[in-house]
Amino acid sequence: MTTFRSFLILEFKRLFLSKRNLTVLVIFLVLCIGLVEVGIRQYRDMEKRKETFRELERKKVEQIVNYDQYSGYGFRLFFMPCSLSTLFFNSSHFTELTCSIDSGEKLNIYSLFKKKNF
Repeated sequence: MTTFRSFLILEFKRLFLSKRNLTVLVIFLVLCIGLVEVGIRQYRDMEKRKETFRELERKKVEQIVNYDQYSGYGFRLFFMPCSLSTLFFNSSHFTELTCSIDSGEKLNIYSLFKKKNF
């Protein structure tokens, strides 16, 4: 059993701890960390846009006097992906989604294709 263990350790060192494999592993880890950092920056930027969206909708709703105006104009919601999406940034079409809710029979869901989303 000790011969097998020593042989296993020797092969592990030879295959996985070689300079070539370690450089590939380091490059891969640096690339992964860089992509996660880009995803975190995009998520923080989206949180800032969420706050400005919330403020604009709050000001719009403050101007509404009665429920008839709610039914006519409605209000909008901002759907933001969870914080786990920083690992998978730029992998779907719906990075941020806005919907309008009113008393009509239609549901208007659209994605804004301006600036980065285009």
